[in-house]
Amino acid sequence: MSSALAIAGVTAVLADLLSGWLAEQPLPRSLGNPKVSALAPDLVDTGMGKPGQINLFMYQATLNPAWRSAGPPARDASGRRMANPPLALDLHYLLTAYGSQNFHAEMILGYAMQLLHETPILPRDEINRILLAHAERANDDFSATGLADQLEQIKISPAHLNTEELSKLWSAFQSRYRPSAAYEVSVVLIESSRPVRAPLPVLTRGANDRGPGVQEGIIPPFATLTAAVPPHQQPAICLGELLTLAGFHLDGASVAVRFANRRLPAPLVLAPRAEASANSLQVQLAGASDAWQAGVYAVSVAVTQADGSIQTSNALAVTLAPHIDAISASRTPSGVEVLVECSPAIWPGQAAALLLGERELQAEAFGQKTSRLTFRAEELPQGSYLARLRVDGVDSLLVDRSTTPPRFDPAQSVVVP
Repeated sequence: MSSALAIAGVTAVLADLLSGWLAEQPLPRSLGNPKVSALAPDLVDTGMGKPGQINLFMYQATLNPAWRSAGPPARDASGRRMANPPLALDLHYLLTAYGSQNFHAEMILGYAMQLLHETPILPRDEINRILLAHAERANDDFSATGLADQLEQIKISPAHLNTEELSKLWSAFQSRYRPSAAYEVSVVLIESSRPVRAPLPVLTRGANDRGPGVQEGIIPPFATLTAAVPPHQQPAICLGELLTLAGFHLDGASVAVRFANRRLPAPLVLAPRAEASANSLQVQLAGASDAWQAGVYAVSVAVTQADGSIQTSNALAVTLAPHIDAISASRTPSGVEVLVECSPAIWPGQAAALLLGERELQAEAFGQKTSRLTFRAEELPQGSYLARLRVDGVDSLLVDRSTTPPRFDPAQSVVVP
């Protein structure tokens, strides 16, 4: 593979080839000795009386589509470097001829294009010779590019630029247009020298070298959850209710259901009810109110096998909704005060709001876990309101789905005097 100097190395090789080619050709005497440069077009010194010149300018480098996805990923899931995939580049050049007399630019451009037409591939020995000579002459260490030793050979092919593309290029150069031809040089492979992880060779494939196991059918061979269903097809579950879990291989010597939440330091672990089976189990959300908090939980099942090994299933999302245990309202000189007792407790940092009909009231500030919230409103007409407690975007269950048809839960209401 090549080093980061490979881009400059390609330009140096092409410029040297052009210089040598023009020196060998029987040029018209009026041309003199055209020089070769590798400058940006706006840096080329032009004008009447100036000698002819051919300029090679690399105006763009693009990723090579064929090499872009070659090889394994550079890093594993932990971010550790596993391989050094090469940076594969196609180099785009603009070959421009300059002349201060009639026909000189066209003559020089013709000779240069003839060389690139007859040199579709840069020979490795020529690359080595030119870079070594350039390093001795200009004191530049181009010999360390590794360009001649890379896997792919350097290929030169003409590229078509229409009038609009040429106009945009020269406008970007902020220079006057001169006769030009575009070329693509492919592919330059630049590889990092950073160390990578080198895994040891595989000696056996599984126990007794028997290879991978094969499982018939589509049922997974390990503990798997397929559904987590709150009672009565509710969108969320409340403390004290039964959560039904369905799946495969949910039985074992012992079974534990884990509820993980991003705010909790550790998952909450509950035991399922005794009437569990391999495909279904139920667990009651029990425990102290201040151990839980309203929000989204990742529920999984840990199954301990007879040999002591533990299989942990995949996780499914379950929403724990707040529940209004008691609510009352009173009118004060400053407006209306609503007191709400709820479960689970509200943790510091959680956002709590009370929706009375279509009105939303924000909770008074609290500094520790609490099951009692205070809401105040300056203006709130008398009457009966359906109430919803919203904690971190999760609303309490206002609709009673245990009846057909569903109805609003009369206990989730308050009368404002």
